[in-house]
Amino acid sequence: MNTNDVYDPFQSAYRANHGIETALLRVSSDILSEMDNGRIVAMVLLDLSAAFDTVDHEILLSRLNSFVGIDAVALEWCNSYLNRRPQYVCIGDELSNPVYMDYSVPQGSVLGPQWFPIYTLPIRRILVKHNISYHVYADDTQIYIDFSPSQDESVKAIRCLESCINDIRLWMRRNFLKLNEEKTEFLLFGSCHQLAKINIPFISIGWIWAIPYSSVFHMNRFIDSN
Repeated sequence: MNTNDVYDPFQSAYRANHGIETALLRVSSDILSEMDNGRIVAMVLLDLSAAFDTVDHEILLSRLNSFVGIDAVALEWCNSYLNRRPQYVCIGDELSNPVYMDYSVPQGSVLGPQWFPIYTLPIRRILVKHNISYHVYADDTQIYIDFSPSQDESVKAIRCLESCINDIRLWMRRNFLKLNEEKTEFLLFGSCHQLAKINIPFISIGWIWAIPYSSVFHMNRFIDSN
């Protein structure tokens, strides 16, 4: 992955020297730089439902082949590792019959968490197409856009974010992932003077109208738009 530069450049977690600190530093630096330039930043923190549990094995193997270049015997090893993996329920001394999993990656393993970001690599193309800034941490994705503090520019920026999110939702549906609209959060960053020039009461995320939060808990850390 490192040698062939396969990682998303804005992915933290499951990489050496790329953790929570680097993710927060990068996103905070982007936001503060735009605020110093007198601009406003709109950020949406996407939340997935049971992300690791719905990974489709056939799609994952295809990504390992097409994006990473794993093939032949190595790809067969990956296939063997994923398929016919049993799951049991144990209560006391009683053990249920096994259920063989056609989906999910084992989270308690070394490979499982490494493979989820590979599974979602195509999302980067959607973000680049819409010219949206982003950062990925495990199954959390922060997307954001900056704009000048005018009502016309703010409307254009929010429409761009909504269009990008809609494309991501459609991609996730085709790839057996689900965006949790109710837990997806929306923030606006800017000086009090600049924020007073715009009126953004909400952003449309699927069937939810998300109002701007002043602060949220995300990536195990506190983010404050003030």
